[in-house]
Amino acid sequence: MPFRTPYHMLMRPMPLASVRAGAAALVLIDVQGFTMRRGEGLDAEAARRGITGEFDEYYQQAEAAARNAARILARAREAKIDVWHIRTAAVDNLSPHFRLSGLDRPAPGATAEQSLAGLEPLPDERVIERGAYSIFLGTGLREDLERLRIGTLILCAAMANIALVLGAREAADRGFSVLAVHDASASETLQWHGMTMQGLGGGAIRTVWTGDVLDMIAGVKR
Repeated sequence: MPFRTPYHMLMRPMPLASVRAGAAALVLIDVQGFTMRRGEGLDAEAARRGITGEFDEYYQQAEAAARNAARILARAREAKIDVWHIRTAAVDNLSPHFRLSGLDRPAPGATAEQSLAGLEPLPDERVIERGAYSIFLGTGLREDLERLRIGTLILCAAMANIALVLGAREAADRGFSVLAVHDASASETLQWHGMTMQGLGGGAIRTVWTGDVLDMIAGVKR
């Protein structure tokens, strides 16, 4: 049975988003080893607790999401679209929520170790390490984007039912148009992912697919 979203029926059509150099930015949220690579991070913690199988659906999504995020990243670089890599790390200002979770996070500065194949940041791309779920709290991201006059954010995220939902809504409330990429993100389970993406769109947020984003960058779709 499809999930019902009657609230969305009350909303106006979503605005068109400008996806070009100087107007859009690609923001990769927690696309890193800790969240997306088997054998470390979340997967290692699941193994210690004997619940590895609980994450099989997630890592199937994560593998596909990483491939699609790499496609978008490559095209964004060709089009000179700015890129940010937002990652979780054990920074000094770890939020109470993160501390209470009890999960060991990567050491700050572990950029190379945390990078996924095909998704390594280039020297001119900013890596922001944060100690909270929010991508804006204490990161300077909003100021960076506004300084560059960026109006549209393309979001790809791991644990999308948490990080993507929060990041997209925070961005929309700060005046950005948001493109949340369905198949370049991954949620805890397939069911969670379907619910997340179906419930996320509306207002300034559009849920799109990798092919949509590639077409937007190419200028053949808006």
